[in-house]
Amino acid sequence: MAGREREFWGAFLRRAMYDPSAATAEDIDEYAGWVARPGGLHALLSVYRAGPRDAEQNRAQFAEPLTIPVLAVGGAEYLGEEVPAQMRQVATDVRALVLPDCGHNPPLEQPGPLAEAYLDFFRAAR
Repeated sequence: MAGREREFWGAFLRRAMYDPSAATAEDIDEYAGWVARPGGLHALLSVYRAGPRDAEQNRAQFAEPLTIPVLAVGGAEYLGEEVPAQMRQVATDVRALVLPDCGHNPPLEQPGPLAEAYLDFFRAAR
């Protein structure tokens, strides 16, 4: 990927989106810039590499479910209802938001509805 970050991120972002045009050239430049920085690619891949170990380390913590409100957001065209379903395994107060016409990247694909959902969620928590 080194030296081809923009090509990789452009293809990756657009492949997982309901509306690929929601990823602008500026968005792709931003993502590619993070990865192109020294250590950026290593940091990104480490998140995925650590998944199985993180799951094992976290398993004991969820013997007692979370009782705080949790907002679980999924794009209807990517993981959709799977996000709240997974959170219900570890929390008792899950508020689900499945955004229509949305894939893997709700902040780019549905920024308005996502922002409104966050504001509503945090207002209710006061």
